Amino acid sequence: MPIKRPGLALVLVSAMVVVVAPSALAAPTIESEAGSNNATLMGEQAPGTNDVLTVDGSNVECSNITYNANGETANGATNFSLHPEFSSCTAFGFIGATVATANCNYRGMAGGTYSEVNKTWNSGELELSCGANPIKINAGSGTCVATIGSQVINSGIKFSNMAPANNTNEKMTFTIHAENAVTAVVRNVDGFGCPFTGTGVLNGTYNGLTALACTRPSEVSLGCTASSVAGTPTIEIEATNSVTLMGEQAPGTNDVLTVDGSNVECSTITYNANGETANGATNVDLHPEFSSCTAFGFIGANINTTNCNYRAMASGTEDANMYFNAGELQLTCNVSALTINAGSGTCIVTIGTQAISSGIRFSNMTPTNNTNEKKNFTIHMVSAPVALAKNQDGFGCPLNGTGITTGTYSGTITVRCTQPTTTYANCTVKP
Repeated sequence: MPIKRPGLALVLVSAMVVVVAPSALAAPTIESEAGSNNATLMGEQAPGTNDVLTVDGSNVECSNITYNANGETANGATNFSLHPEFSSCTAFGFIGATVATANCNYRGMAGGTYSEVNKTWNSGELELSCGANPIKINAGSGTCVATIGSQVINSGIKFSNMAPANNTNEKMTFTIHAENAVTAVVRNVDGFGCPFTGTGVLNGTYNGLTALACTRPSEVSLGCTASSVAGTPTIEIEATNSVTLMGEQAPGTNDVLTVDGSNVECSTITYNANGETANGATNVDLHPEFSSCTAFGFIGANINTTNCNYRAMASGTEDANMYFNAGELQLTCNVSALTINAGSGTCIVTIGTQAISSGIRFSNMTPTNNTNEKKNFTIHMVSAPVALAKNQDGFGCPLNGTGITTGTYSGTITVRCTQPTTTYANCTVKP
């Protein structure tokens, strides 16, 4: 299943790890015994258990589920990524079902508060990223087909640390728990013998345990647990109440998405808050809307963001110019991707759930002589790589064919804080 959250750092320490309760500014982290060496995370369905996905009252279970790391984890890394593989599956009553995951990866992290008694974080988040090709469950030789696309699962997820009992050769590990975790599923085919109540989108539930461990290149097992460190950049708000964040494309500038050498630009881009933000928050949740757009040479292009939201967070250190030297933008699109439609369907590109961590930084803006202005902060995208799918390359479209590729995004988002009275409040990013 998926994995990620703002401020996640993978901290590799040289001694046997201990779990440290979070401070007010702390984010849960992964601690291992790797020291200055890299570590590799690997996972499996917890021995003696079967994960269960339930769709329309019918189950999918596999005897073998493994999670392989996408590369090694270095000291100070801000996330880890795992690729799932399923085998020996029974789905919707059909033995020998296949679960294809070729283009999909999970990322995630613990959250909430930590119980020293139960060694458990009481919340968490799992992010599934699949690009253009979702997880595909094929049962009954195509009679019964369901797909699971990119999405963030943040209900029913928690993490726990597992200490060895009496066996000194065992190492500390941690477990991801999914308890009736709501998962969006598309029922694609409902043929003969399939127990679905029709086709279309609906929510399924996922229950199961994923046991994670750390290894070195020498294949030596290492202790690794979920822990915490202080120092995650937070939003500082000079207001007694929670505020509403709002953002816009910086005045006088145009953000630019470049795909195959051709650009997408919009005269107006706004970012509306998903709820209020409290002082000390570690992330910003915003819904983007684009209008008056030109895409791939076509005036009047449409960009549909109905099911998509951004989560932004700063990281790294602040310099003398009030710039944080790193950051991340998480794009979450449940069920349907962000869609760019140009030339009345002649030229179509979609952008799905992903984390953009390269080319992102934050800066604080202080007003100069105008005392009516308030402090705000800016999110900068500098040639940030964006994974996307070229879905339609018709007449007059400058794309180099269809398929998956990487574009770049450059631009700025100016973020301000408003109070319920619609007056502005100072809000900045603090280390």
